[in-house]
Amino acid sequence: MKNRESPQSPALEVGLRDPRRYLPEMEALRGIAILLVALFHAAAILSLIGDRLTGKLVSPLTAYVAAGHTGVGLFFVLSAFLLSQPFLAERDPAARVRRTHFYQRRALRILPLYYAWVVLTVAVTSYGPSDWLRGIPYLFFLQSIHGMTEAIWPYTAVWWSLATEFQFYLLLPLLGWSLRSVRGRWLGGIGLILYALAYVAFLNGHAGFGRKDMRMHLGFSLFGQGPIFLAGIGAAWIHTRYGAAVRDACARRAWLRNGGADVVLLGVVLLFGMMLQRVVFAGFWTAEQIFPSWHVVEGVAWAAVVLIVLLLPLRLRPLIASRPLQLVGVVSYSMYLCHLPLFEWLIRFWTSLGGSPPGDSLGFQVIAVAGLVLVAIGVSAVTYAVIERPFLMRKAQVSD
Repeated sequence: MKNRESPQSPALEVGLRDPRRYLPEMEALRGIAILLVALFHAAAILSLIGDRLTGKLVSPLTAYVAAGHTGVGLFFVLSAFLLSQPFLAERDPAARVRRTHFYQRRALRILPLYYAWVVLTVAVTSYGPSDWLRGIPYLFFLQSIHGMTEAIWPYTAVWWSLATEFQFYLLLPLLGWSLRSVRGRWLGGIGLILYALAYVAFLNGHAGFGRKDMRMHLGFSLFGQGPIFLAGIGAAWIHTRYGAAVRDACARRAWLRNGGADVVLLGVVLLFGMMLQRVVFAGFWTAEQIFPSWHVVEGVAWAAVVLIVLLLPLRLRPLIASRPLQLVGVVSYSMYLCHLPLFEWLIRFWTSLGGSPPGDSLGFQVIAVAGLVLVAIGVSAVTYAVIERPFLMRKAQVSD
């Protein structure tokens, strides 16, 4: 895999990234993912979008923000794409991933900042010793199990995705084991078929999947989000097996070099945006109940975007993999955990000083949304430097 990034890249800090594996486009796509999520929450808090748009038709571009949950889908695709590659390589007997090292690296990446937020949450929301117990289930990622956790707005609103990621980490090593032998591949194939049958039953509300509470919890778990992760793994397989050949073949075609590749990317973005229009029109929660199959399209669309960005000769590449987006991508995990509580605190502080809400002034609302997101980026840079980075330095010392 070629490194196409200059040594001056902000994401290529010594001890944090292996330049041989670093793809600047992936860091920038992380930046896009967190911006979609943060813009959605900021606009929803200021009543600029959300329920106001349910039953209304929005533009395909606006739909990306109004259906900002799809930013999490992009995170899932990127996670699956990056983490599955070493396990896909295990088909070669000489390429073995040490499972203990894999989980060490994941723990050092995810747990320190997350546990800090769990402790902060129970500290600022507890009125007695018994309230502290609310944080214990979150420490073990039990959010996906109905009745195991108590929602604490706004702190826990985005934590569901960490439980989904955790479930993915538990199952991902099975990918490598299944590829090592013919028997393993047969068992893996049978497992995928059984999952597909169960997922179809879930989509159609059969076999007890019609209960609303079960559908919601399963929908947000790895079971419901599985197609998105599988799309990311599929993109990783295509990239590792055929990436170099596809990139060279596309680079030799003048029509792709002269803007055709950009048309392909914009076409995928437009078609996906048109699907997101339907989600916005129905309302996110209604869409989750009526047609959760939209996540299948979501996973395929984001996987296609990843492959197009990595393999095709885009003229838009300098914009997509720009330095600002890479910087936002670096702090995206910090920003994901802190942005929603931060937005709530800022709005409360503003009103406590006698500030009036944005109201119906569209210009004021847009400025307020941009201001909230910029503050979140700044605060995330601090939490990244103070909490994340020291553990990332330790993570870099653990080999694959």
